[in-house]
Amino acid sequence: MQELQKKQKSYGVEFLLTLQLVLCVLAVTDKRCDVGGLTPLAIGLSVALGHLAGISYTGCGINPARSFGPAIILESFDDHWVYWAGPMSAGVVAALLYNFLLAPRDEPLSKQTRVLFCCSSQEKEIREPLLEDVRDCSKELI
Repeated sequence: MQELQKKQKSYGVEFLLTLQLVLCVLAVTDKRCDVGGLTPLAIGLSVALGHLAGISYTGCGINPARSFGPAIILESFDDHWVYWAGPMSAGVVAALLYNFLLAPRDEPLSKQTRVLFCCSSQEKEIREPLLEDVRDCSKELI
């Protein structure tokens, strides 16, 4: 029973640390609010805060790739699900919180959720201007 509570706490710590990081990244990179040149500083401070707060509890994975490397080297995958489930679920929750509660857009909900189902009415209008301007340079070199 005590082991299960420890795993739940670890999941909660990873969840909260990732949640604050993803919310910070979403907030400072939003085009609607200008934070100037402080974006990298804010993200860096958020990562530092997360590591300072969580390193003594779980080692502060925050990113599944960051904890996957050491697990491979040490060949230890005991309770490694915490480092995947916590950040992944926190990322989804943070995106939903930010888009629908903290900084909702003025668009109707049907237009906002269109991105979730990968169905955009503008897909036919998307073009690659850089690729259209590319010439075949191999003939010019000869």
